[in-house]
Amino acid sequence: MPFVEAKCTNCGAVLPVDNTRDAWICNYCNTPFIVEKAINNYNVTNNITANTVNIFGGRESDFVIRGGVLEKYTGESTDVVIPDNVVRVGEKAFRGLPITSVKIPDSVKEISRYAFSDCTYLKSVIIPNSVTNISGAFRNCTSLTFVTIPSGITDISDAFQNCTSLTSVTIPNSVIDISGAFWGCTSLTYVTIPNSVTDIGGAFIDCKSLKSVTIPNSVKDISAFSGCTSLTSVTIPNSVERIFGHEFKNCYNLVDINWSHLSEYANFFPAIAKRKEEGLCIYCGGKLSLVKKCKSCGRKN
Repeated sequence: MPFVEAKCTNCGAVLPVDNTRDAWICNYCNTPFIVEKAINNYNVTNNITANTVNIFGGRESDFVIRGGVLEKYTGESTDVVIPDNVVRVGEKAFRGLPITSVKIPDSVKEISRYAFSDCTYLKSVIIPNSVTNISGAFRNCTSLTFVTIPSGITDISDAFQNCTSLTSVTIPNSVIDISGAFWGCTSLTYVTIPNSVTDIGGAFIDCKSLKSVTIPNSVKDISAFSGCTSLTSVTIPNSVERIFGHEFKNCYNLVDINWSHLSEYANFFPAIAKRKEEGLCIYCGGKLSLVKKCKSCGRKN
């Protein structure tokens, strides 16, 4: 089989192709292409070899890209526009760099772990609908104030840990895993969790400004809210049948709890345990009658 060097017409990866074939599929981005065009594409830049870096857009030294994977940004501009035809932003590609904004093209399918972690000056980011995974990508971006998570993303686990300036976020219905996603987001006050989410383990630990949250029926394990000192209201679905005591540790202001099993686990909620100790209604804090029926809300304790 007569293999020759060719350059993918989509991502620019250099790869061997059978020149007797009319079409081929890129090993890197899985895009089909015309073999003759890819060979001509290679011949135009015939100084390129399989191990050579391919550069797209901007100044030649700004982007290190191999086979559609952006491995490193070396430019000086703090407002970054990632070149078209990048398929994946590689692990630690921008880690710790003083960038303030980034625009990601529709060609990108994945943003790898730590790709933008420790970018403490990053204030805004536009994530295209083509991306399906941003797990761990924006950890410790302490200046990030707002982010739009597009529909289509399924995994945002650990994505925004310690993004201390993030105040609100809307999670699309496509997301399944948010475990650890907002751990340490101390300015986060509002969040909506869709019914698609099944895993929230550790998602909101130490979110000290979070005031209320509704957990969907799709969730069974709620070990996610320890240290949420401003949390006052929570709705827990019937799918959660028991807790173990650590889920709401140090949530001293949590007094409004809508959960069918509250009476069984009242002692695991600091404010509710205090009500119970003082002989008050665990549901509303009202006074109880002799038969332990609340004089205010009418519920039996």
